[in-house]
Amino acid sequence: MVTRTNKIFVGGLSASTSSEDLKKFFDKYGKVTEAMLMFDKSTERHRGFGFVVFEAEEDADRACQDHFHEINSKMVEAKLAQPKEVMFPFGKGRPMDRGYGHGGYSGLYGEYFAQVTGGMARGRGRARVPYAPTAFYGGTYP
Repeated sequence: MVTRTNKIFVGGLSASTSSEDLKKFFDKYGKVTEAMLMFDKSTERHRGFGFVVFEAEEDADRACQDHFHEINSKMVEAKLAQPKEVMFPFGKGRPMDRGYGHGGYSGLYGEYFAQVTGGMARGRGRARVPYAPTAFYGGTYP
């Protein structure tokens, strides 16, 4: 699903690219209201991608007609930006929220697995209680 937007994603930027470089380059497609680079908090360097906001949606569409652009001698990709809700409809910023992080177990079994393991994901430490599905249904542990 593609929503109408005046914001584009620009990926593959060189380390020397600044937000001013982005603004100057994309200004030929229409009035740029904002250009931003996404920074890594720990290294304080930009992460190689950013966003450009145009005044009009048509300008963003025009900038994305050419999928690849050359900025500072590097080929970068430009595409319409999508809200996180569209990119990851299942929540938590991941493509698929599988519940409890237990390899896709969900529903009643996923609830039980989370209780038995103390909320630990499979493969990350030992379960506190041995696996015994009969205990959940009124049986006893072996």
